[in-house]
Amino acid sequence: MSEIKFKGQALNYNVFILPIEEKQLTESGLDLTSNEDKNSKYKKGKVVSVGNLCPKNDDGENIVNVGDTIMYDRYKSSDLKQDFIIYHSVYFSDLIMIIKD
Repeated sequence: MSEIKFKGQALNYNVFILPIEEKQLTESGLDLTSNEDKNSKYKKGKVVSVGNLCPKNDDGENIVNVGDTIMYDRYKSSDLKQDFIIYHSVYFSDLIMIIKD
């Protein structure tokens, strides 16, 4: 899969996210993804752009960086379509957690 390039820069407290769709399969192979997605308030995604006013740590580095995998409140996101790819825009305060590998 080729790397997806976001064409733009988030401003202020906005963060742009590429949603990650996860398959929910039963042991017999039945796909429950659509039912799981409807019941889940939080979604997983990969950060593609961070606004210039988003909080920084004591060293002056962004708390959330491009490439981080995060969880965010799906009901507080807005869609942005760019080159047939749908990104989600959320405020920094609507990010729930950074997922550490």
